[in-house]
Amino acid sequence: MAPRGETSILGGGISLKEEERRIRHEGLRARISTAEEAARFFRDGMVVATSGTAQSGYPRAVFAALAERMKSGGGLRVDLLCTGPLGPEVEDALAEAGGIRRRIGTLGSKSLRRAVNRGEVGFLEGKTGKVTHYARRGYYGNIDVAVVEVAGVNEKGEVLPGTCVYDIPDWLELASAVILEVNLRRPLALEGLVARAASGPEVTLLGFSPHDERLPAYTAAYALSLSVVEAVKRHGGRAYTTGRYFAAEAGHVLGRERLAKLQAFKRDADPL
Repeated sequence: MAPRGETSILGGGISLKEEERRIRHEGLRARISTAEEAARFFRDGMVVATSGTAQSGYPRAVFAALAERMKSGGGLRVDLLCTGPLGPEVEDALAEAGGIRRRIGTLGSKSLRRAVNRGEVGFLEGKTGKVTHYARRGYYGNIDVAVVEVAGVNEKGEVLPGTCVYDIPDWLELASAVILEVNLRRPLALEGLVARAASGPEVTLLGFSPHDERLPAYTAAYALSLSVVEAVKRHGGRAYTTGRYFAAEAGHVLGRERLAKLQAFKRDADPL
């Protein structure tokens, strides 16, 4: 997963040796900055995307510095996109600074909830898969900047996610600019735990609808699940379980010829 837009690295103050271990791409090592420097990049009205949850991890330092800038400067408000609920270091800090115009995703903090209930912050609920789905279709406007927590960056400029991937691949692809927050507490051993195909990207993006513009870049197993959703309903199951539990019904729903084509595509796209 490599960022598409202009990229800055948050990691100021670490030793040269640690820089070389964590940021193995020479060009990006030249773009390391502090949290305060990164916070100066934000402008009023920007759409800011991030990824993570309060339980599994999320960027903190950039948003803490941004909240301080909002308090001192005044008038700077952003739209914050994140599928999962974020911790108080982000949501409480930004809400108490008056810096969130709209929160899109799931609420996680008391201060932000109160601000929404008072009508000071707009709120659009977005569940897993829906926020990025709509973001790809431009419903929230251009994604101006993505703030992403990573364990490091490899020689190719591809990010090594920390303990939470979630929407990171989508934001790296969609955002005009990317700020990578390097968390030194995330072991580099995580690099070996990222799911890999025999070749291709480290994280496979799955399609969420038959008309997804990324077709046919998602596995036929998921496409098959979507195709037999009616069969699942008869068995009391859920759509995303059909490939595993109701594959036997696929031939009746799709027909033998179409099923054979899907199975052939799966063998070619996902030989493992």
